Amino acid sequence: TLTALAISVDIPNTIKGTGRLEMNDTGFAGQIDISLPAVKLRIAAGLGIANLEDEETGRTATGLYLSMRVELPTGIPLGGTGFGIVGFLGLFAMHYKRKEPQGTNDKALRWLKDVVQGDPTNILGWGPNIDSWAFGGGLLLGTLEGAYVVRMTGMLVLELPGPRLIFFLRA
Repeated sequence: TLTALAISVDIPNTIKGTGRLEMNDTGFAGQIDISLPAVKLRIAAGLGIANLEDEETGRTATGLYLSMRVELPTGIPLGGTGFGIVGFLGLFAMHYKRKEPQGTNDKALRWLKDVVQGDPTNILGWGPNIDSWAFGGGLLLGTLEGAYVVRMTGMLVLELPGPRLIFFLRA
């Protein structure tokens, strides 16, 4: 039985990428991350679909997780600040929630640092859960003078039920 698959490709100055796919009885989850060094473009996307059943109530639902990350070859200047938008992040999770570590007061921070290693769109940090929803959008900001002296990834996530509004920032 095949339950997981991973692939990577590295052709110098052409394409570099990784991908993974996990399958089980209830669905699948996968993520792909491709960089084109010649044009300095990076695109990453995640997709998860799970058939869920609440054993107490007998309710069923289909969970859907979508994420996207695009890093641009040149930044979009933010006025005269010296900073620019160098990428975009997006997230939609229906019947999925964050897999927060238990037994700590700073669950969101531990999740960002230890579970997803600073990338809130990493599908490994999300798991199926009936009646949980999340919507997120974010930006990658960086300095524009050739090299990234400062680089920040920020994402605003609305989690339901709650509501819970979380701002993740990695600099």
